[in-house]
Amino acid sequence: MIDPVAQTVNRLVQSLNRFPVVAPEILMPGLVLTVLWPILRVALDSEVEAFLVAFLVTVALRLAIKAEMLILTAHSRLGRRVTILATLIFGPGLLAFLMLNGDPSWCQRFLSAYFLVMAALFVLDLIDGRALMARQSWPDLDRPCARRVLSQLMVIYHLGMLLTNEVLIGSASYGNWLVFLGYAPLISHLVVQSMLAVLQDMAARGRGVC
Repeated sequence: MIDPVAQTVNRLVQSLNRFPVVAPEILMPGLVLTVLWPILRVALDSEVEAFLVAFLVTVALRLAIKAEMLILTAHSRLGRRVTILATLIFGPGLLAFLMLNGDPSWCQRFLSAYFLVMAALFVLDLIDGRALMARQSWPDLDRPCARRVLSQLMVIYHLGMLLTNEVLIGSASYGNWLVFLGYAPLISHLVVQSMLAVLQDMAARGRGVC
């Protein structure tokens, strides 16, 4: 006779195996923000100050995680000196400006600017045909035509996220917008994994995009 507890555990394990594997660094910004925002709202009198601190910590963490890929891509296109200067300006320099400015709307539009820059980088990938972003992001994707299709989809995705962010800026509270900021990496991961799964399935069925 099968133990009911063991049977339940086996079903649970099978259910969990259906979910895509998510790296800790993808969940980290959202989890940190989920814990940090309530603490800041209690510790700080001003909601704006709490928002600015939460934004700074979340974006700094996310930029640190993505820094290697962005720097390598910029270096291949702009050269070493320009890359160092751009990294300082658009990293610590821009975050310091946003904090000193003290206007939450500037911080929210920073995310829109990020999505716009990412869309532009993938457009450049499509124009020059080298697929640098795609190669660094998905090294296991070895078919050039698949990289091209995925780059096209990423342009659409980032423009869609830009539009979503602009809608949330006009309609959501600071706390709700921060949730979107923190879990945007998870959304991106799930969308990309879905795109990859579709491309792999099409290739397996002989319905390639090439």
